[in-house]
Amino acid sequence: MKSDGRGVRSQETVNDRPAPIRIVVNPSTMSRITIDPMSESTTTYGLRPDEVQKPATCEVKSPTESATMLGFRVFRTEEHIQAGPRTYNVEKWVAPLLACLPLKTSYQVMESRTLKGSTTDEIVALKTGDPDETLFAVPNGYTERPPLAVIAERLRLLGKPCPECMKSAGQQSRDRAYYSRRHLLNTPRQSTD
Repeated sequence: MKSDGRGVRSQETVNDRPAPIRIVVNPSTMSRITIDPMSESTTTYGLRPDEVQKPATCEVKSPTESATMLGFRVFRTEEHIQAGPRTYNVEKWVAPLLACLPLKTSYQVMESRTLKGSTTDEIVALKTGDPDETLFAVPNGYTERPPLAVIAERLRLLGKPCPECMKSAGQQSRDRAYYSRRHLLNTPRQSTD
C-alpha cells in the first residue's frame, strides 16, 4: 500500500501453475484494475467510496479463534450470505495490524446443503513498506477486456478454447459485475472533508 492509498496485490500462481496477475486499487481514480500479462489484458472496475476508504486499523468483531500467519496475529471471522437458494460461506483470517487484510480467505457455495464449489485464497509472502511504483503501472499495448474475454483469450493462448465454459451462469455473472460498475469510472469523487 502506497502512502497515497494505492494498493497492489500480486498473484503469482493459481493451482501451483504460473499466473502472474496484479490487482491495483487506486482511490484517486476510484478503480480496481486487474492486469493479466498472459492475455495482455486489463479489466477495470469502478469502485464506490466505501470500497476504497480503508481504516488505518480495524476491529475484529466476534473472532472464533486466532493464530499466527506470516508473523502476524490473525483472527478467524465467518460470514454466511444467503442469495436465493444458495448460501455463500466466507471464512477469513484477518490481521488487525495490517488494517484487517485477510491473509487467508475460503469461500464455499452451498445449494440445498450440497457443496457446489469452493476456493481458498492465501497470501504466502508479504512484504511491508512502500511498494515499487512499477507494480502500479499498466504495460503499454494491453487491451481492456471484460472477465470472460480474458478467460477466453487465456484458453485460446493455451490451445484449449472452450466456448461452452463461457456459458455458465457463474462465468456470465463476472461480466455482469464488470459492466454494472463501468458507470462508476470517471465519476467525480465526493470529498469527505
